[in-house]
Amino acid sequence: MNEELIEAKCQAFIKTIKSLREKKGLSTTDVANLTGLKQPNVSRIEGGAYMPNLPTLMKLAEALGVDLKFE
Repeated sequence: MNEELIEAKCQAFIKTIKSLREKKGLSTTDVANLTGLKQPNVSRIEGGAYMPNLPTLMKLAEALGVDLKFE
């Protein structure tokens, strides 16, 4: 898998995470508390200013009840 495809999949997953967060009525502060991340980092991730590593993606997925699958 090339780097561009990996980045595109990460960005799509981040959009899904943001959408789920909003549907659940959670703030970025709520997600930060659930994951142990700092709130500004959650905002940066959702805004596309920061590309998270795999452990961070896994924390976000777990906090929002999403399976992180690779195909």
